[in-house]
Amino acid sequence: MASRVVVAKAMAILGATFPRDVTPELVSIYAGALQDLDDAALERAVAKAVATCRFFPVPAELRELAGANRPVAVDPQPYLERIRGMAGYLPTVGETYPAVEDVRQQLGAGIAEAYALAGARRLFVGNETGRDIALREFTKALEDVARDVGPEAIALPPVVVHKALPAPEAPSDTPPGRLGRVTEPVEDWRDALKRLEAGVKP
Repeated sequence: MASRVVVAKAMAILGATFPRDVTPELVSIYAGALQDLDDAALERAVAKAVATCRFFPVPAELRELAGANRPVAVDPQPYLERIRGMAGYLPTVGETYPAVEDVRQQLGAGIAEAYALAGARRLFVGNETGRDIALREFTKALEDVARDVGPEAIALPPVVVHKALPAPEAPSDTPPGRLGRVTEPVEDWRDALKRLEAGVKP
């Protein structure tokens, strides 16, 4: 968030560059319109405005120079794949798709909001026209969340991979390919091998 001090400094620079009186009321208006920019982004925008603008820039121009008004492009396919991966199957009804709350718990509130706005299961069922409409709504909703809240709001969490436990191994004190008996004591095979090498009979 741009601090009031940085906004006032930016307005002073713009007021000195362009023929415009900078009043406290004007600073307040700009501070409200630029509140989602951080200090560094606002300073970069002012530097660009001084170099490229011919007139005192309005807040929308400063936002564009800071990159805040650029549309966010989102590829919906990774999200659809993760949501489809959460689907279940019932013999009586076929594939079942996750509820919005399940998506919220596993993928986050931003993705769940877009899923709900698109009609949830409409993304996967119905005719092609209906799915295309739902996909456009889903994509736009993701882009809106990324723009309004930030890209981190729709960041997919890492996939959790469950690894199988390794197969049990034979005890280390048994010869390869042979398991020791459990019900009765067994002489250590290394000791027996040493006796054989020494020519001592068991």
